[in-house]
Amino acid sequence: MGLKNLLIGRKWLQPVYERLFRISLRGMNYGMAAFVESSGELNLIRSLPSILQRDSLVIFDVGSNDGDYASHLVNEIGSHHKLHFFEPSPEAFSALTKRLKSVDVDKVRLNNFGLSSEAKIAPLYFDQKGTGWASIHKISHPHLGVNLDQSEEIQLKTLDKYCQENGVEEIDFLKMDVEGHEKEVLLGAKEMIEAGKIKCIQFEFGIAHLISKVFLREFFDILRDYNIYRVLQDGIYKITYNERYEVFMNSNYFALKKRI
Repeated sequence: MGLKNLLIGRKWLQPVYERLFRISLRGMNYGMAAFVESSGELNLIRSLPSILQRDSLVIFDVGSNDGDYASHLVNEIGSHHKLHFFEPSPEAFSALTKRLKSVDVDKVRLNNFGLSSEAKIAPLYFDQKGTGWASIHKISHPHLGVNLDQSEEIQLKTLDKYCQENGVEEIDFLKMDVEGHEKEVLLGAKEMIEAGKIKCIQFEFGIAHLISKVFLREFFDILRDYNIYRVLQDGIYKITYNERYEVFMNSNYFALKKRI
């Protein structure tokens, strides 16, 4: 029996492989999406003007919550860009508004509604008002102490319709963090995506997608005209789809139009 056969699939080595597996996942930045400063999001924000080679950007932040990411965005690249924020929760929207009260109102658009694949009124589930876990999907993660057992009605619109109504011809950067509803946001942006009017997109993929029953492959299918990267702490790493990447630990991905 060869050395490989002695090591592969052996019960006595499983604790070692489990440990190596966890180390590998952390090394690949899985499970780090919640932390703007340490996940790599901050570096990506700083890199946007050079990636897109433009001094003035149109940026959509979908799922702004209480404004943590929004404030980093404004602080790092300035408020002279055209910034559109979307947050359907009244409590989170109030916190977002307070956080951005000093920003030039001519450059910032605050929207107290969410985006989806169609315009409708829908329940937003939450465990406590203003939480970052709030989702269109009724999520329960007992091992994390999260149970979205309360709800309120919110308004949803489509990105395509919003752009038509507000004269937005192009989006340089679309950022989404909507707890499992990212695919629906993209479906509501079908016209803009197919017309090549969205240059790059950041989306979160993780534990909420177990509930919404969405796989990473679906993002690759929708964004077939984009190169897709995993966001790392010191940059981005290009990947091509493989089923081993169906890892439901919250991570950020960056899609860049192949021909800008």
